[in-house]
Amino acid sequence: MIVFFLKLFNCQDKDLSRIIFRLIIKDIKQFNKKHQNEILNKQIQVLKSQVNRKYSKKSIINND
Repeated sequence: MIVFFLKLFNCQDKDLSRIIFRLIIKDIKQFNKKHQNEILNKQIQVLKSQVNRKYSKKSIINND
């Protein structure tokens, strides 16, 4: 589910991005509520960076 939200997070709609950001943060907080899950946190960081790289490349291509 977080992967889906991360993909949507980079949309042009600022309101939708804010909502998605809140959902992502809420999910991460829930995962880490009892104890911090370092493995899951690292996987989320990797996914976020992959999505960022993918969409930044698309925006560079589209802006040319």
